Amino acid sequence: MLKQRGSNEPLDRAEIHDVLSNDRRWRVLELLSDEEPRDLRSLANDVAAAESGESPAPRQVRQSVYVTLHQNHLPKLDSLDIVKYDDTSKMV
Repeated sequence: MLKQRGSNEPLDRAEIHDVLSNDRRWRVLELLSDEEPRDLRSLANDVAAAESGESPAPRQVRQSVYVTLHQNHLPKLDSLDIVKYDDTSKMV
């Protein structure tokens, strides 16, 4: 069961399902499994390449992934204390 970082409280089933039911969030967590800090741009490039099957991914795909990670997925993961996302420095 996923636990909130710095907390003994596990996430409830609905939160876990919500996080893991989205392929893009799943892929982000997979890419961050080594726990090394990543900048948003390189993370978006890796996600876009995996989704498109092309390396590098087409510019439009990279841009779309970047925007959705920044505006949606990373803030959600940060709010649940699964990852730490600094939206100023764009570091995860």
